[in-house]
Formats: sequence, structure tokens, C-alpha cells
Amino acid sequence: MNPIPILLTLALLTSAHADNATPNGQARVDPFAGPAPAAANDTPSNVQIDVEYVEVAEPVITALLHGEEAPRTGADWRKAIEKLVKESKGKVTGSISITTKSGQRASAESVKELTYATEFDPAKGRAANAPNAPKTITGTDVPTPTAFEMRPVGIRLEVEPTVSPDGKIIDLNIAPEVTEKVDEIVHQQVPLGANEVLATIKQPAFHTMKATTSVTVADGSSVLAAVLIPHAEKGDNDNTRRILCLVSARLVRL
Repeated sequence: MNPIPILLTLALLTSAHADNATPNGQARVDPFAGPAPAAANDTPSNVQIDVEYVEVAEPVITALLHGEEAPRTGADWRKAIEKLVKESKGKVTGSISITTKSGQRASAESVKELTYATEFDPAKGRAANAPNAPKTITGTDVPTPTAFEMRPVGIRLEVEPTVSPDGKIIDLNIAPEVTEKVDEIVHQQVPLGANEVLATIKQPAFHTMKATTSVTVADGSSVLAAVLIPHAEKGDNDNTRRILCLVSARLVRL
């Protein structure tokens, strides 16, 4: 057998390997090659955030928070709250959801815009010879509104998610809020005469439950973001009940 062709083949293979390797033995990168195919978890995705409000009795959440079997993980909290609802020990009172991209602040709201007067010019009074019991009320009889405010009444959510490079963890800067009109408070009364009232000016009273926090959630999991106190009939805090604010987040890949 002639050894020359074999030696020539080995020399060519050695030369090709040397051309494709760096001095430390690593493969050279072809600057003209296209980008490598994207890995499965490099696929662009959105983040879906869900907020649920669940009402329970105060002793129920106290036992759940401080008992021997207190939930330790987001999945444990989800199971515990679902169990309370199933056993009629908890009631879902509201929910809101939004989907956005990682690093993008987003907001959602379902509200009624309630506008009310906050400042008034004083009443000018009636003429000295005006009748004591007028059949109509004119602008000179009552204070005149000069400034107004708008208050959104309902449920609102602001959130900014950040997904970890491996797509397994979602950091949330989140601020869920629920505002309700609970009463009307007498702001001013304009008298007509002894023991009589010409006009009553009222302003609304509101009750707000809001949490502003930063939490970390595993993809597809939940976290108890806050425990809030709801209002009683006239707007005071009802210390016999609690509202659990449960936040869930998951990736929605394209």
C-alpha cells in the first residue's frame, strides 16, 4: 500500500481543524454565519397577571397565617384559599386581570367616575323683605360650587412584571386598589328659618383598600400580596372580616 495518499489525507484534516480552532483549542465563530436558532425559552412571551379578592372571617385568616399548617408556598396559598371558597368559608368579592410584556408597566380599571364639589362660594343671602317660605330656591339662597374633584369608584390595577432570563421567575411591582362610596356626609346646611333647613350640601365618603408592593412569583404560581380590612355599613373598618388579595402570574408564550 502506498502511504503517501494516507499521509496527505491526514495532513488536510489536521489543517482544516486548525483553521476552525482558536489557539486555546476552542472552535472559531464564523462572522458571516447567521444567528443560531432560538432556544425554546427564548420565544417571546407575555405575562398575565390576575388579582383576586376573597372575603373571610377574621379568625379564619388568623388561624391560617399563624397556625401549624400555615401555607409555605404560592401553590399552598392557592390550594388553601380555594378550599376556603369551596367550604363556604370564603367568598370571591372581585377580580381583575391584565396581560403585558416583561418590563412594561400596565394598568387596568373597571370604575365609575364620581364627580363632586369640593369648594363653594358662600351663599349671598336673601333680601330682607323676601318671604320666609319661598316657593322656589334661587342661586342667591345656597353656596355655589366653584371646584370639583373626580374619584374613580371600583377596582384598579397597576403592575410592572420582570421575567428572569430562564423564564421561571416573575418579579412584580404591583398596586391593586378597590375604592367604594360608602356614605354621604353633610358638608353644610343653609337655614330657612327657625328649625327649618333650606338646602343641605353633602359630600361623598369613600373607603379604599390598596396595596403597593413588590413580590416574586414562580411562573404559574400565586402569592398572598396583602390582607386588608373591609368597611362596615357606614364606612368604618369592619374588624370582624378580612379581604385576602391573591396575586397570580404566568407566562403566555406566542
